[in-house]
Amino acid sequence: MSIVALVRVTLCGLMQEKDATLRDLQSLGIAHLLGAGGADDAGASVGPAGTSSAREALHYLRGAANRWHQVHDPQGFDARAVEEHALAIKRRTRDLQDEQLRLERRIRDLEPWGDFALLDPTSIEHRLWFYVVPHSLLPGIPAGLVWQAVHRDEQVCYIVVVSPEEPADLPVARTHTGSRRLSDLRRRLESLQVEIDELQAERDRETRWCDLLAASLDRLDDEAEFLRAQRLAADDAPLFVLHAWVAEHALADLQRLAMQRAVAVLARRPAPGDDPPTQLANRGLDAAGQDLLTFFLMPNYSAWDPSRSVFWFFCAFFALMLSDAGYAALLAVALGLGWRHLARSELGKRLRGLALVAVLLALAWGVAVGSYFGTTVPVDSVPGRLVMFDTSDLDAWLKLAVLAGVLQIAFANLARAGSATSWRARIVPLGWLAVVLGGCIVWLTHDSATMPAAAPTGSVLAAAGLSAVAMFAGQRRGFRNRAVDGLIAMTRVVGLFSDVLSYLRLFALALAGAALARAFNDLGTAFDLPVRGLGELVALLIIVTGHALNLGLCVASAVVHGLRLNLIEYLHWSLEDEGHPFTPFLRKERLSWTNSLR
Repeated sequence: MSIVALVRVTLCGLMQEKDATLRDLQSLGIAHLLGAGGADDAGASVGPAGTSSAREALHYLRGAANRWHQVHDPQGFDARAVEEHALAIKRRTRDLQDEQLRLERRIRDLEPWGDFALLDPTSIEHRLWFYVVPHSLLPGIPAGLVWQAVHRDEQVCYIVVVSPEEPADLPVARTHTGSRRLSDLRRRLESLQVEIDELQAERDRETRWCDLLAASLDRLDDEAEFLRAQRLAADDAPLFVLHAWVAEHALADLQRLAMQRAVAVLARRPAPGDDPPTQLANRGLDAAGQDLLTFFLMPNYSAWDPSRSVFWFFCAFFALMLSDAGYAALLAVALGLGWRHLARSELGKRLRGLALVAVLLALAWGVAVGSYFGTTVPVDSVPGRLVMFDTSDLDAWLKLAVLAGVLQIAFANLARAGSATSWRARIVPLGWLAVVLGGCIVWLTHDSATMPAAAPTGSVLAAAGLSAVAMFAGQRRGFRNRAVDGLIAMTRVVGLFSDVLSYLRLFALALAGAALARAFNDLGTAFDLPVRGLGELVALLIIVTGHALNLGLCVASAVVHGLRLNLIEYLHWSLEDEGHPFTPFLRKERLSWTNSLR
């Protein structure tokens, strides 16, 4: 099983050994730390030492308009001070820019009224009331009010009313001008711009440390992780207690560390109420399925790992949607040219295996359908004898696409039933398995004269599956509650039908790619110019450009829709609960140094 078995451990030791124990545990890199109460807060922030702060600071400095010459002598360089200073500049600049925007808007609002200062209302008998009145409403101002228009534009009139109390019968609500003078606001705006410029100059000056800060990222992250571990450990002098999840095969390493530091270790298997993280350990050619899966979600610890099946289904769907041996051969050449480049990282090696299998399957399927750059081969030729599928038979294409969906969804329910821990949990996915298989049988044989008994058999199988879902989908107590849950669960049959039909995109994209390839071929061969040789050159350019464009569209569509079918339709029936990833407490600086030696 590719989901690693975990054990929950509790470490208890003397306070004076706490830091040393945490340092050794970080060097091992085998523990997923838990909070003091056992809660999973491995991603908890620890304030200024948060893991992402240094990277945020580096990103901010690298975005400066005028970067200084880089200093490579580490003498006098303090990574933490540079990080904190850069983030302080960023925060202060953002605050000043927000205030600048508010001031600019306020100044625009006050400019029609002019530059004035309001007197203390307690020292005068009459007060000033400000209104922005549309020209059409000016006749609605009550007679007897003392007012003056101070500014006009094409739409409104700015008037000031002199009155001891706020007038109650004006056609518009009054405008609040505030107590600050326009000239004061302009002076403040100018000082803000000066301060922002000074901060930008400080930011430019700090960019001289970008290279050294980039080299210190792993060390800063390690220190942040160590500080987080210190907070997660519960201190009760003279002891400390730390909870964590550890892989079962790594428990011996933890016990050896505990012996060296005189720390007690209590280990137990996951209890029913626990929520362990999920650690996947796929190896081999199809290990890239784990990268495709975790890009979208992480399966629950108690579920099964669909990584390998995602790998093979994705490659198969890619081949079906490409459906051209010529395009597959070009992709094989491109993969061969970039083969060594992809081997520079572990992720590249895994994706290289994924590309290899997808291209080989696409090449085999392209030969089986006899399509080479949109051109079909003669029946009596050697490639023509290898053709096993007629792409012009739209009914066969339709059945192939639907059968691909039935196969994947049936496999998802079968695997889910196999990973269930109780017989009751197995019945519902087996019921849906019966529904999808029974429905497929009915669809394939409803008008068949050779298998007249198959359609009723499929109907019985589908009905039995729906009955099983209705009877066992409910988890609540009481007959009424379970009946309601069962009826609600049966409504998923609509989703099942739409999910199966979603696989028709295999058929549609394959035909679209083939149609575009033939169109470019016809356009190139039909092009003719009176100048000898020029027409052939233009036709060649049209064909090459058209096929390059079509190849890019086909590959992009096959990747996007292949991922969609696997990560949405397939996982919808494969997994019930989503999990959270196993995040080891480890030293990144050591790992980066080790990788640099390889």
